[in-house]
Amino acid sequence: MSGQLGDDDGGRRSPDPDGLPGFPPEWGRIVIPDDAAELDREATKVRRELRREALLHRHGLRPGRRMQHLMLPLVLLTMAVLVATTSLFAALFPQGRRGGTTPSSKATAVQTGAPLPDLTLAAASGRSVSLRGVHPAVVLVLRHCACGSLISGTAQAAGSHVRVLVVGATTPPTLPALPAGSRVTAVRDSGGQLAEAVAAGQHRTKLADKTATALLVDQHGALTATVATTVDPTDFAERVPALAG
Repeated sequence: MSGQLGDDDGGRRSPDPDGLPGFPPEWGRIVIPDDAAELDREATKVRRELRREALLHRHGLRPGRRMQHLMLPLVLLTMAVLVATTSLFAALFPQGRRGGTTPSSKATAVQTGAPLPDLTLAAASGRSVSLRGVHPAVVLVLRHCACGSLISGTAQAAGSHVRVLVVGATTPPTLPALPAGSRVTAVRDSGGQLAEAVAAGQHRTKLADKTATALLVDQHGALTATVATTVDPTDFAERVPALAG
C-alpha cells in the first residue's frame, strides 16, 4: 500500500493528517512507496550522476565542454600522424634530379690511366648510357659548341672499331652527317657531373668556351689521353685507331 500527495485548494497545500508538509505544485503527483527498497534503482542512478559530476568538476570540466577539452590532444595526434606519413613517403620516393641524368656515384677528376667516372648519361632516345661501359671510345665533351667538323672528323678517324660519345650540357647535341659504319651516340650531361670531372682533371683551369674536350679511352676502359680544348680532330686523330688494340 502506498500513500499519495496531490493538489488541493487550487494549488495551495497544507499539512496532511500524517504531519507531512506541502510540496510545490510543479512537482506534480508524488507517490511514496511503502517499501523503501523500491527506490534503490533511482538512488543508484542518482549516485552515479553525482559521481560523474564530481569527476568532471575535479578536472575543471562541465558536461558540455568535454569534447572541447579533448580537441587539442586530437589535433596534435592527427598532426603527428600526418608528419610521420609524409616522412615515410619522402623516404620511399625521393625526388629525382632535374633533367633526368643521375650519376651512379659522385664524379671524380678524370685521370690518365684510370677509368672514367662512373656516370650514367641519357641519350636522345631516353636510353641510359653508362660512361664506363663505352670503350674503346673517344668522348667529346662539348662546351656550347656545335662542333660539326670535330664530330664528323672524329667519327672518320674512329671508323667502326672505336665508338664516339658526344656529350652536351643540357640536351644531346645534334649530330652532323656521319661516315657510313661509324658508331656515334649523342648524350646529355644535364647534371654537369662529367664537365665537373673534366675541370677537376685540369686542376680547375678555365676551359675555353665554344670548344670541346676529347677523352681517349682504350679497349680496357682506361683513359689514355686528354685533349683539354679542341675544335680540330687532327689534334688527336692519329691516336684513335690504337685505342682498339
